[in-house]
Amino acid sequence: MLRDDSEAARWWRLAGYQGHLNAQFNLGVMYEHGQGVTSDDIEAAKWYRLAAGQGDLDAMRNLAIVIDERENQLKNKRCHLGGSD
Repeated sequence: MLRDDSEAARWWRLAGYQGHLNAQFNLGVMYEHGQGVTSDDIEAAKWYRLAAGQGDLDAMRNLAIVIDERENQLKNKRCHLGGSD
């Protein structure tokens, strides 16, 4: 059986919108790493936040990491453009 990440993302999304914790977490991972979907930190944070809201500790950790990485990217971009913190 071949693995189709985009098909998996479709099914996880359907389950995630129904409030399925594992689906929400898995979608966060898929968006964070671009597996079967276009890499998107904002979308990853959305799904991690939903799973974290249900008490998933891994989702809480991953959400913190995604937010921290996003803030660092923005900070580096501002520095590169000559802005200040």
